Amino acid sequence: MALPADCAFVLWLAGCLMMLVSALNAMKKPIISFGFNLTRLFLLVLPLAWLGSEIWQTEGLFIGIALANGISGIVAYLTAVHFRRQALAEWRSTL
Repeated sequence: MALPADCAFVLWLAGCLMMLVSALNAMKKPIISFGFNLTRLFLLVLPLAWLGSEIWQTEGLFIGIALANGISGIVAYLTAVHFRRQALAEWRSTL
């Protein structure tokens, strides 16, 4: 069974978050990494899944999880871009 295009995009965004968390751990910034995971789970996934299930039952549960993954993925992507710009600026200052 093929996934719809919008579902695949949400999975791509969730992958961005997973990559950022792994990169932050590798850069010795585990507290920031933990903060992303904690925020995603307790401030996004659980409330949005509960709200979705209250409004649209089982389908709403999955919609809430997808929405939480989408939001956290977008924030992770923007954070990764910020860290990349910051690292490039530090690298250019050493030249």
